[in-house]
Amino acid sequence: MNLVSIIPQYITWHYTKSMKDFLSLWSRLFWFVAFFFSFKDLFKTFFSPFARLNETYKKGFNLGDFMSTLVVNILMRIVGVLIRTCIILLGLISFILAAVLGAVLF
Repeated sequence: MNLVSIIPQYITWHYTKSMKDFLSLWSRLFWFVAFFFSFKDLFKTFFSPFARLNETYKKGFNLGDFMSTLVVNILMRIVGVLIRTCIILLGLISFILAAVLGAVLF
């Protein structure tokens, strides 16, 4: 094959099939980031305790036991919110990086 006959085929491939393939891969990258960081689940369980760590309230009423259980449960929810917030921010940064990198490469 001579070079003159390859050039039109390359240009046709480069501006049709390769562009479609690139956009398909780029959209799959967004899908991967969204499901890897599982934004839906993170927002659904945003105020849940961290790693489901919580204490159960004891039978009867003892103010000291009640307050210590309440404090531990509130702290575990705060830790859960902070960790989920960090993961969501990391996911958003990854999403933005994927968008910028894809736009630059396109």
